[in-house]
Amino acid sequence: MSEQEIEFEEVEVADAEGNIFEQGEEFLKGPGKFVLIGIVGVAVLLGGYFAYNKLVVEPKNEKSVEALYMAEHQLLDKEDYATAINGDVATGKGLEKLAKSGYAGGEIAKYDLGVAYLNNGQYKEAIKALKDVDFDDDMLGTEALGMIGDAYMELGDVSNALTYYTKAYKNRDNILTTPLYMMKAGLCLEISKKYEKAADVYEKLIADYPFSKQKDDAEKYLAIVKAGKSFEEVGK
Repeated sequence: MSEQEIEFEEVEVADAEGNIFEQGEEFLKGPGKFVLIGIVGVAVLLGGYFAYNKLVVEPKNEKSVEALYMAEHQLLDKEDYATAINGDVATGKGLEKLAKSGYAGGEIAKYDLGVAYLNNGQYKEAIKALKDVDFDDDMLGTEALGMIGDAYMELGDVSNALTYYTKAYKNRDNILTTPLYMMKAGLCLEISKKYEKAADVYEKLIADYPFSKQKDDAEKYLAIVKAGKSFEEVGK
């Protein structure tokens, strides 16, 4: 499975007598496990990306747009993050240079650069790049906030991860990103042993997004935190 396709691991709850919870340990360990490249979001973006380039970017920026396309090819299709970041003779400018340019697609390059850094294990650089993103588009802005949270989580900074996950789920109310980042915020609260606050987040997710893919997991996690435990403790 590529890092672009990572989702929450399924949590299986056995009967009350057994009290057995199978939790994927990979969820909290290893590079990329908290990375939301936003494969769905990026897919949505790419759908509008070419229209954006065609309708918004000035003709004089065609070379820069082509360079961005080549960099995104390395990022999304080949998953060659180093080349996407730095570029090479064959692909031209990398995202680092494109993100510093003043052309109309520069903000997308900053976002892509943050994605590339995050997947390349350069978490501090990812935070810096994504904090520099300034999108009017709520979806891109939301995913940038969420990925900053992912980077902080990889660095072991749960407090800042929680801050940005909370900003992400409050940034735009929709069934795609809001429950996803609510779940991540809840897990941060569990790690911090703030079980009541985690329960509040899960309860709100269940009530407000009953048809989200995170709803079932939220119900299971809610039962755990109401018992004064975290999913990690139960899984031991």
